[in-house]
Amino acid sequence: MRLADLAAEARVRPPWEGVDLGFVLAREWYRALVLRHLAVSVPATVLIVAALGVDSVWSLLVLWWLKPLFDAPLLVWLSRRMFGESPDWPALRAAVTPTGWRDLLGWLSFARFSPSRSFLMPVGLLESLAGPAKRERIMVLRFGASTPAWFTIACAHFELVLNAAMLMLAVMLVPAHFRATLLEGIQAGGGADWIAIVSYLLTCAAIAPFYVAGGFALYLTRRSELEAWDLELRLRRLVERRAERLRRGAALGAFLALVLAGASLPPPVSAAPLTRDFARDTATRVLARPEFGTRKSGLHWEYVERAARHEPPAGEWQRFLAALRDFARSIASLVRVLAWIGAAALVVWFLARLEGLVPGLRLPGRRARSRRVDAAALLGLPASAQPLPTDVASAARTLVAAGEVRRALALLLRATLEDFAARYALELGAGLTEAECAARVSAPASAEEAAYFRALLELWTRLAYAHEAPPPERLAAVLDAYGTHAAAA
Repeated sequence: MRLADLAAEARVRPPWEGVDLGFVLAREWYRALVLRHLAVSVPATVLIVAALGVDSVWSLLVLWWLKPLFDAPLLVWLSRRMFGESPDWPALRAAVTPTGWRDLLGWLSFARFSPSRSFLMPVGLLESLAGPAKRERIMVLRFGASTPAWFTIACAHFELVLNAAMLMLAVMLVPAHFRATLLEGIQAGGGADWIAIVSYLLTCAAIAPFYVAGGFALYLTRRSELEAWDLELRLRRLVERRAERLRRGAALGAFLALVLAGASLPPPVSAAPLTRDFARDTATRVLARPEFGTRKSGLHWEYVERAARHEPPAGEWQRFLAALRDFARSIASLVRVLAWIGAAALVVWFLARLEGLVPGLRLPGRRARSRRVDAAALLGLPASAQPLPTDVASAARTLVAAGEVRRALALLLRATLEDFAARYALELGAGLTEAECAARVSAPASAEEAAYFRALLELWTRLAYAHEAPPPERLAAVLDAYGTHAAAA
């Protein structure tokens, strides 16, 4: 490959500009690329239809699967044409090495679904790389490159739209007054299947030059970026210009040297005859000089077991596999134990949270948890650090008699909330509204207790928010109900 013969300018381009370069090349050599595609795809389609039948969906599937085989001649021809050659079919076959054929088989098997096929096919087909060298090359080329995948997706959509347009065009060309009759005849004779296959074949042949040329141009753009082709070409041109100037100067200097040497030559003298003894004596004197008779000794380190490091002895691989298997079993046992521990912890957590998740539920053999309720944080009750009196009802009546109805209702509400929280293990956190408190109390409590709490809560709400003094008869009923409730507890 001579970079000087490259048909396009070798410089660093953005990826999509590289795709544009491929489209320019495809338009320039479109006829040659389409003919080479049809030269391979048409015989293959005939063989596929003869083997599977024209009405089989497998024919279209196999035709789609063999697209890398149809794209290979286009890629090889394009790679030669980019560097000034115009190879024929024997030259194309000779350009593909056995490694390239094996790589093509890979694209027809496990790598068929790769979205970067047009970008990566030149690595094996043109560079003839295989094994670790090929994998390393692909990793370097694909690093940070997402354009090939999007380019493949775009070409697939173009192919789908073009195929649908060709089928619709075939239907639209049929005259409307006997379109139904003709279409029925085509379907009865298998003509519709032939139209679908031919349409797909022509669509592939129309899109393939742009797909192959775009991917190949992306490949060249990436190599230009990694290998600095533009810098190499400029340096080569500088070297060639300098060599040309040096050749001209050397020729002029040689001519002048010959003229001066001819003018200053001494008169000819008779030379001594060159014999074997004279030559041996001369060589012996030359070799006896210090430049040729010096010996040096040195010390250096060398790893003597280098071969053993790269090629393990017999049985080492089996011992490694056995150790790896034992390690995997140990990891599996550890994971199994951790899974059982996690499952047990999950069950314990669920049972611990079950009473809180289901209101009124208490597990057998488990005492209700005593819960302290910060009444000052609930419902805007007046803050008080004093403990509850022993006889709450009497204390509330004393406050009512003294005219402190708000303090009396706050005392009743605080005592009722703490009692219900301890008796039914209620979750009464800060910030609950009156409706939320009523709902949590009404679920586990009896009907009488729920009615008492709603009546107490209504009196407190009217007094706290609307500043409405409770009627004496309702206040007395609430005090009596609390006394009954406290006696039952």
